[in-house]
Amino acid sequence: MNTQAQNQDFNIPSDVEARLRAQAAVAVASQIDEKALLAKYTAEALAAREAELREDAEASLPEVEVQDLDNLGFPKKYVRLTIFKGTSKQDLSYVPVGCNGFVWRIRRGEAVVVHSVVADVLNHAVTEVVLQAEGGLVTMPAHRFPYQAAPATEAEYIAFKSKMAEQGKVVVTTA
Repeated sequence: MNTQAQNQDFNIPSDVEARLRAQAAVAVASQIDEKALLAKYTAEALAAREAELREDAEASLPEVEVQDLDNLGFPKKYVRLTIFKGTSKQDLSYVPVGCNGFVWRIRRGEAVVVHSVVADVLNHAVTEVVLQAEGGLVTMPAHRFPYQAAPATEAEYIAFKSKMAEQGKVVVTTA
C-alpha cells in the first residue's frame, strides 16, 4: 500500500504530513551514532598516545655525534703509527691488523699514517706476560704489538696514501 493511500485512510492533510516528515528527518539526523563516535574517539586517543610515546622515546635517546666517514666507512680520524720491532726471532717483519674486513700489513719499525681504528685494534691486542716479583711470579697484561701513535691530519693520510701508491703498495686490502 502506498503512503498517499495510507494518509488518505487517516485523513491527514498534506501540509501536516510534510511538517511531520520534516520533524522525523530532523529527529533521525540528530540521533547519535555511538559506535561511530567511540571509534573516532578511540582513534584520536591512540594517535595522541603514539605521539606521546614517540616523544618519550626521542627524548630518552642519547645525542649521537654524526661522524664524518671516508670512502671505506671509517671515521676521518687518523694517526701516525709506529709498531716496535719484535724481540723474538719468530716475530714477522710486519703485523697484520684487521678491522671490518680490511687488513693492514704494517711493517715493524716504519712510521705509517692510518685510520685511528688501527690503533684501537692494536690497543685491544693484549696478552699476559709473566714477571718475576718479590712474592714469586706475577702475570700482567701487555700489548701484543707495542706501538707508538700520534694524531695525524687527513692531508697527511692522503699524502701517505699517494706515496704508497707511487711505490706500488696497496695501503688497505680486503680480507
